[in-house]
Amino acid sequence: MHTEAAVTIQASVEQLQTAEKLLLECVTFDIAPGIEPAGKPPVRIFLGSEEAQQLAERVFLYTVHKLRDPARVYRVYLMKNLPGFDRRVWRTGFTHYRFAIPELAGSCGRAIYNDVDQIYLTDPGKLFDQEMGDHGYLAVAANDTSVTLMDCARMLPWWNLGTARQRGKRELVQAPADEPGLWGALDGGWNARDFEYRAGVSGLLHYTTLHLQPWRPTPERYSYRPHLLGELWLRLQREADAEGYQPFTRDCPSQAYVRLMAERRSAACSARAEMTSGTRNFLSGLGIDDGVLLCTLDASSAAAAGCFNPALSEHWPSEPVPALAVRGVLERLSTDDLPWFLDALLALAQRAVHLHVDLRQATAPNDRPLPARLGRPANWWCDRLAAAAERHPSTAWQLDLIEPDGAHRCFRYVSPAPPPRVWVLLGKHEGDNRQLLTLADALGWPYETRQLVFKGGPSVPAPLQGASLIRLDRQRSAPLSAPWPDLVLGAGSRSGPIARWIRRQSGGSTRLVQLGRPRASLDDFDLVVTTPQYRLPARDNVLHNMLPLNRPQTRQTGHALDLWRPQVEALPRPRIALLIGGDSSSSVLGEDTALQIREQAEKLARSRGGSLLISTSPRTRSAAADALLGDSDIPGLRYRWHPDDADNPYPVFLELADELIVTGDSASMIADACADGRPVRYVALPHPKPDRLDVVALLEGLIELRHGKLGQRGTPRQQDVFGRWLDGLIASGLLWPQRDLTRLHEVLRHTGLSQPLDVPTPLTGSTASNDLQRTVSAVRQLFLRGTEIFR
Repeated sequence: MHTEAAVTIQASVEQLQTAEKLLLECVTFDIAPGIEPAGKPPVRIFLGSEEAQQLAERVFLYTVHKLRDPARVYRVYLMKNLPGFDRRVWRTGFTHYRFAIPELAGSCGRAIYNDVDQIYLTDPGKLFDQEMGDHGYLAVAANDTSVTLMDCARMLPWWNLGTARQRGKRELVQAPADEPGLWGALDGGWNARDFEYRAGVSGLLHYTTLHLQPWRPTPERYSYRPHLLGELWLRLQREADAEGYQPFTRDCPSQAYVRLMAERRSAACSARAEMTSGTRNFLSGLGIDDGVLLCTLDASSAAAAGCFNPALSEHWPSEPVPALAVRGVLERLSTDDLPWFLDALLALAQRAVHLHVDLRQATAPNDRPLPARLGRPANWWCDRLAAAAERHPSTAWQLDLIEPDGAHRCFRYVSPAPPPRVWVLLGKHEGDNRQLLTLADALGWPYETRQLVFKGGPSVPAPLQGASLIRLDRQRSAPLSAPWPDLVLGAGSRSGPIARWIRRQSGGSTRLVQLGRPRASLDDFDLVVTTPQYRLPARDNVLHNMLPLNRPQTRQTGHALDLWRPQVEALPRPRIALLIGGDSSSSVLGEDTALQIREQAEKLARSRGGSLLISTSPRTRSAAADALLGDSDIPGLRYRWHPDDADNPYPVFLELADELIVTGDSASMIADACADGRPVRYVALPHPKPDRLDVVALLEGLIELRHGKLGQRGTPRQQDVFGRWLDGLIASGLLWPQRDLTRLHEVLRHTGLSQPLDVPTPLTGSTASNDLQRTVSAVRQLFLRGTEIFR
């Protein structure tokens, strides 16, 4: 042992500052009911986190909940806001906490350290049970402790609260690394950093590139970009939402909540709690004059008439009440407890909840940037209320918010009755129109379509048009007149100025949802729904889907099915559909490329003993179709597209194929192929010679040239001021990237949803994310977030 690096621990184990003594929150996963205990020691995980990482923290805990061995106990200690640390120079608010774990764990047994920006992909108990031999800690590298399995007794001399508080990170890492035999190599699959991830092999995925983290914890510091593997995290978040999973609940709140309730009980407050005029005005406007229950921590008696004090009452009211008024509570709760508390409030109130939040009473850290609940309070609090309101959409709410600087703001949500009026702005592109109508149908609200026809001549960039009809041919377009809609759905760039004009006519009340790439300021829209090929930055009002909003495939009926099904079913399996697109602004399908695709597809079918179902499309050149559809020794069916053919077999091939191959020029065709989990391969077509300079790609290349694309570990380099500047230009509409389908192909490949045809990787199929359901939820959230009321 290097004596100059070690600390002699004189204190007995009883004097150590353990997690329990420091009151760390602990999320415990007990043995599942009815399961025989495995007889293994509890899995102990110490999670480095901070308030800004609440979303990441919840998803991390959900992965433990989902993947754990039900016959074993798991304890996850949340290391947040630990006393005695100076965090002012840390990149994250938990950088040094890991080095205190041996003492926090009582200098006994094993413990795992995880950063909060990680997700487990398999049972963390398998990591906990790794063979350690004589090593004191295992990590993928001696100087990378972001995932560490440690022997707490052996590591205590190097890592304890004293060293963690007093020494720099370099010394804390290097001293034990220099001790012969102390460090042991951990398999890289337990810390797959970004694109080191391998589907089915990696046990943990680590999102190390801060400006690519899907949950966007600190938008004041980074301009976020979609992560190619972000869908894995987002899918887990949606699973947690669907299950209603929360780490803390009303039956099992945080220790901070328990301590707060105890403090309020001992405060013996005698002040009389009364409802404010704001509460009375809001509720009377809804016709609620009686049966209002006041929830407050300042009532002197739990039984006070019309009052409910959670600190004084062991149980919440057992019966719903017409309305609730909440005052002096929410600003005192920790962010760990707000989700379940808000959900419980909206569940308890039959008709309405009025919430008063005075953030001047909230405490803020003095060594870290302001958390979002204080730094961006309006958006943060409305988002939390919208999440609760999604489960209770019939309950109205009003938030009276006093910000830390004393500014008063008011937000209100009332369930629309009748449902929102929706307009769908249709254009000349069939693919855009199909997506818009698919979304409108999925929302389930009555809607009207407005066909738009635009004038010819030189185009005018959308930012220069403003909110206007200057490019609209009003004689040939559907009329636009009052009553104005509550929601407008549009696509692309041409309909953007029209949608903004409609909102202006409505007095600003119309919400705007734009699909694709608006080529205008993203702030001009309430929601932009986009996909990877458009290369937009991540923003609060930008939803990044993986694939276009194609209507879910339904089983085919009619003459086309009767004609083609017997022929398809007579073919040997696997039946491999080869769906061909063609030329576009970003792709070229020539005769040579078509012949190469055919040879690769035939090689695959021949190796599998299967057959080929080939279908071309309107964009397939005649010469390319000839190359694809020529005589072959591979059994199959071949179809050359021609217009107005009611018996086009494309949907039949799509339904009956066992595997699919698609050309990568059409995002919609890829979405069709990936809809139901069958194995899919794609072929990236050559790019045509560009007819104009892609300024964004040029600037991105210069930034990469200046810094390099990858950091020392081979992961993407962290964003600098130039990257934020470029994203700002794109978000403002001053620059817009050209469509690049290779971005979509990269997402498909990295998430395992599809693979290139020329890569001999076995495919098992993977179900695509439900982008349509996710988009419907995001649109509904626009209304559930409420509207600001100016008084």
